Amino acid sequence: MLKKFTFLLLFPVLTLNAQYKSVQYSYEKNWLGENQPLPAESQWMLNGSMPASIEMVELELYGSNDLDRKPLYRSDFRKASGIQEGSFSIPVNYILKGNNEYTLRVNYFRPAAPTEIEQLKIMIGEALASYLNMSVRSDRNSVSLSKHPRLMRQELDQIVEKGLGLYRNRTGIAFPGFSDLIYNKLHQINDLSLRKARFNILGSKDADEQALKITFFQQNLEDLKQMCMQEVNQYLGFQFLVLADSRVIPNYPTEKTRRTLPINFGYGGIYNEGGFNDLSYDSAPYAGVSFPLGNPALHRKFRSNSSVSAGVFLNNFDFGDSKEITGPLVGRPIYVAYGYKTAYFLRFNAGMTVLQEENQSDKSNIYIRPFVGLSIELNLWLGLSR
Repeated sequence: MLKKFTFLLLFPVLTLNAQYKSVQYSYEKNWLGENQPLPAESQWMLNGSMPASIEMVELELYGSNDLDRKPLYRSDFRKASGIQEGSFSIPVNYILKGNNEYTLRVNYFRPAAPTEIEQLKIMIGEALASYLNMSVRSDRNSVSLSKHPRLMRQELDQIVEKGLGLYRNRTGIAFPGFSDLIYNKLHQINDLSLRKARFNILGSKDADEQALKITFFQQNLEDLKQMCMQEVNQYLGFQFLVLADSRVIPNYPTEKTRRTLPINFGYGGIYNEGGFNDLSYDSAPYAGVSFPLGNPALHRKFRSNSSVSAGVFLNNFDFGDSKEITGPLVGRPIYVAYGYKTAYFLRFNAGMTVLQEENQSDKSNIYIRPFVGLSIELNLWLGLSR
């Protein structure tokens, strides 16, 4: 009974490991396993050792060695509370293309010291203040923003996100962006009238009017800066991790996958003209090739089952008037069609056929007619399987 209970507890873990191919990463050597290629067209898991001082390991995948671009995929492993040393396992749910190269960056994060967080607050505060000082303009009686408040809030968010580039929230919560309070305050400043300065600032009637306007303007701008920092400080109140080390493996290859060319052999009917009572048509076998629009491992079912097909009909046509209808270039009707795989090896085709008819004046008439057909699809291997 105890063995059955233990198996039931371990079954989900065994199932997960069976679905993911394991890739071992060595921090000391900065390579993967025995330099084997990355798994292609399947889910995989990056495993490695985790020092006691490290709280989180992050994996970033890039399509090239240009690390300034946004990564194709990012995932991480966070150490459970109370664990001193051990290993990490990062599931990678991004399907890699075969016969390709990717760049991996493995980032190690340790707990951030209180002094580092305080320095981070100062840095972000100075960046926000500089941006606001440059974005708020005033003239004799009014204040305006150099950009729309919505755009300014987005750029304020970007300043904070850039400042947090080397830091990660321990709970995994990203910066939510500035609230509507900041947006409304930006709108308020954008519509601010300096004529109201005397009534909003405690000053004598004899006080210099221009000085009151300057004070009123600076007060509203300072209020906005403080509101921004209050929201930043609230977010930075969580426990944070800071980047301790980063390792890059550039242009690492994936597994070699089989290259195939689908070949179609089928039978199709061509409509020429007429209605139900005087229908003019013919049919013939055809052969051609298909160019899939998607890979079953990388795309959804509809796209991976769809293709563009091209080929020739093996016989010429006769629409009942004893005239042989051929096609250009090869002397047989040529077709181009959309194809959809309806079963494992059956493909439905619908498209257009290019026909050619010889006239008595030795001139040919080339025209197009629709056709539908059903074909058997066979894959021709173009290389060695992995």
